[in-house]
Amino acid sequence: MQGKAVVGKRGGGSEVKKQSPARVIPVVTRTSPAEWQAWLGVVRERSTRPRAEGVLDSRKGDRRPHLVVNVYGQPLLGLLDSGASRTLVGGEGWRVLRGLGLRDYGGGATHVTVADGSRCVVQGCVDLPFELEGRVRVISALVVPTLTTPLILGTDFWRAMAIVPNLSQGSWEFQDHAGEVVVSDGTGLEDHLEATQRETLDGVVRGFVGRVGTPLGCTHRVQHVVDTGDSKPIKQRYYPVSPVLERAMHAELDEMLQAGVVEPSKSAWSSPVVMIRKKDGSYRFCVDYRKVNAVTRRDAYPLPYVSHILDRLRNARYLSSLDVKSAYWQVPLSEESKERTAFTVPGRGLFQFTRMPFGLHNSPATWQRLIDQVLGPELERHVFVYLDDIIVCSAQFDEHVETLDRVFKKLREAGLTLNLEKCQFCRPELRYLGYVVDRTGLRVDAQKVECIVNFPAPRTPTQVRRFLGMCGWYRRFIPDFSTVAAPLTDLLKKGRAWLWSGECERAFAQLKEHLVSAPILTCPDFERPFIVQTDASGKGIGAILSQELPDGERVVAYASRALSKAERNYSTTEQECLAVIWAVEKFRPYLEGTEFTVITDHAALKWLNGLKDPVGRLASWALRLQQHPFKVIHRPGKLHAAPDALSRDTAEVSCSAVVVTESSRDGWYQGMVKRVRKDPQQYPRWEVRDGDQLFRRIVGKSSDDPWRLVVPKPLRLVVLQECRDSHPAARLGVFRARQWIQGRCYWPGMRTDVARFVARSRACLPSKPGMGRPKGPEGIRRGEVLSHREDTVA
Repeated sequence: MQGKAVVGKRGGGSEVKKQSPARVIPVVTRTSPAEWQAWLGVVRERSTRPRAEGVLDSRKGDRRPHLVVNVYGQPLLGLLDSGASRTLVGGEGWRVLRGLGLRDYGGGATHVTVADGSRCVVQGCVDLPFELEGRVRVISALVVPTLTTPLILGTDFWRAMAIVPNLSQGSWEFQDHAGEVVVSDGTGLEDHLEATQRETLDGVVRGFVGRVGTPLGCTHRVQHVVDTGDSKPIKQRYYPVSPVLERAMHAELDEMLQAGVVEPSKSAWSSPVVMIRKKDGSYRFCVDYRKVNAVTRRDAYPLPYVSHILDRLRNARYLSSLDVKSAYWQVPLSEESKERTAFTVPGRGLFQFTRMPFGLHNSPATWQRLIDQVLGPELERHVFVYLDDIIVCSAQFDEHVETLDRVFKKLREAGLTLNLEKCQFCRPELRYLGYVVDRTGLRVDAQKVECIVNFPAPRTPTQVRRFLGMCGWYRRFIPDFSTVAAPLTDLLKKGRAWLWSGECERAFAQLKEHLVSAPILTCPDFERPFIVQTDASGKGIGAILSQELPDGERVVAYASRALSKAERNYSTTEQECLAVIWAVEKFRPYLEGTEFTVITDHAALKWLNGLKDPVGRLASWALRLQQHPFKVIHRPGKLHAAPDALSRDTAEVSCSAVVVTESSRDGWYQGMVKRVRKDPQQYPRWEVRDGDQLFRRIVGKSSDDPWRLVVPKPLRLVVLQECRDSHPAARLGVFRARQWIQGRCYWPGMRTDVARFVARSRACLPSKPGMGRPKGPEGIRRGEVLSHREDTVA
């Protein structure tokens, strides 16, 4: 480290104080558009030099830290945001980048949540080569056109550039390519703190945390013991993997060897390794310890009640969240336990853990016991721990800093280190367990009920029936349910033509409002067991977290999401398993360490737990469930309406809601509407209501034949596809498909269209009889083989 350039402020401008022969980083205060453009001219000129300067902008009225970076020689002003995990490009920034010839690509996240809690749509990703102080790093940024800030530099940018916050000086440090430290002016992480408070906080935090590269700690207070009693060693063969996964496995192994987490082994025990793909495309190294856990004696040490934690968070003015770096790996294993954690890596041999691994039954209990011993009861008033998250809350700043200092000293004495990137200090609010905590108390996080708020307006009677089924499950909590829902239930009457009126829209909105407000949505009572209801529809998965209270079952949270293209190809059983896995992980802060009940209308979990040698995603799912104690209850589909509706609202496609717009593209349809209106007596089977054309086969006052919606040409394929996706029996042949469609709508030549669609539909090939591909050497058609495999899996 050669020296620092410290930036101070005096009056309305900026002043640079030079402490040693380090370079001076220019700081500009924007005063007018003309001056700003002149300054950008200087920046562009400097960006052509071999060593680019990092330029910061301290804007009037905005004390947040901004940094000018170069992308292909183009300077961009970015906001340094410690609360953003990804780098984001806003609309104005994307306009500049598009001018450079850059194009985005698909994949990754579809939405991001910004500071005000609103969600913005992600257009795509773009790989940007950021240049800063002679260092170039390629970072995958998300393009968010609706974002008003041109560029937000998230923590992924921080890690790539090794940026370190300096709270006392209101600055940001990073090392250039020569290794010297450059200090750039910014503002503190906590804008609500005064300068003297930031200086005090910085002295405490930096004294313990130090630089970003803090090594992994190892405590001397406790050792984790894997007590298998008199059980004989369990030896399992490793799961075969592809060369790609094998290389990833070897890379992860090398990192663990270098960190001292694992070592070569001569154990008689052996468990298989499973590589789980993460969202960013990398892999997580996991060991399948299910058989070891089956013979391990349970540790009954209790996890804390989250209700007590939430009570202490109320009215806290200063909140800090401390994240222990790879917490389990900071706990050593006892010598006799190391051999029981042995695992086989294809091509490398046998290894064993020296630190407590993830996946063992008693790991949470060991960690909780350790952290309770380290912090002690004297800090219980202001400090509490739930797994690897340490929360500090205080009403006064001085008290908060003093408590942080005591916590840091205790962690240092125990040999534990923190992950600076995930720590938050002296925040006015924190998101925790589905709540937003601030000085005013607790309020519900809007994301928790987002799937209900965004439930789309029904477009078919089937969708109305699903929505009413979900509402009816909790109808005893909705005042005058029958009256409120009457406009929607009328749409389901026999012979009633589909017409989504303003009255229907008001009833729909009112029912949604009831569902996301008390008494339906309640705060969790952690003294009572939780219930998780899940379901999968083939297009989406839905889940409801609830509890049985004295006045009945009450909802704590809703959740749903659409299935990806690959997930839609899963078998029904796999989709049901996925729904349970996703729901348990979604509601993990509520369920972790407790025994809960899973209610599903499919025997999915029984099938999953019965697999002897799971591989791929099945192994991953089994591993992710093995630490959760729960019981499974089967509930028939007709009684499982609420989660079923959530699973189906995500991606339903219907024709009836867009008939009015699509009919304008069909000349025959428009001509028929005009003819019926002009002379209705000549067309007794036809009728026009509110612009929609209706048809029925049998006429007469005594006829009970219902009116059917006439489908214009642009929507007929949509109807056929919905028939295939929503009515599995229709895949068995032309008759079933035609029967399903005739009960709902009509168009001329419908029989011919249905027959052609069924014949050509790939979805019907595995199950329909008739002509097919020639039989193979074993006398079995390909379609029959596929059908047999699906039945076996299910």
